[in-house]
Amino acid sequence: MTIKKTAQYLAFTACLLVAAGCATTSLQRAQELETPLTKLTPAVQAIVRYPDPANPVPDDRLVAEAMRDKPELQRAFKGYPIKVRHDSKNTVILVCSPDGKWAWLEDASWTLGVDHMWYLVKPPLPAEFTMDPAEKDKP
Repeated sequence: MTIKKTAQYLAFTACLLVAAGCATTSLQRAQELETPLTKLTPAVQAIVRYPDPANPVPDDRLVAEAMRDKPELQRAFKGYPIKVRHDSKNTVILVCSPDGKWAWLEDASWTLGVDHMWYLVKPPLPAEFTMDPAEKDKP
């Protein structure tokens, strides 16, 4: 009986350790995206604010175009859905969890640093914008 209880305890402990490891991995992955996001936001912002009239970039290609000559950003954001919301002057970038269900990071072009670290919020926030460039100057 003692050996059976010990085996159950070890199995339970192993499950807890695996679950904790998975949570830590997601947290670490989200944290690792903070610095690259501070480089991606201005890159997308430049395309939005100063478009090339001879070669316009469609909204669904803004992120790809911003990362085109930046392999470090391509590596950092590989496998992460990224959404863009913009007006003619300002941009908001939303980095989502790998499955696209949850918001992890949200960054606006008109502020310094990453604005929201949603990966720290419990329960998780759905992958929807909380910032709007059109509302930037409104109280």
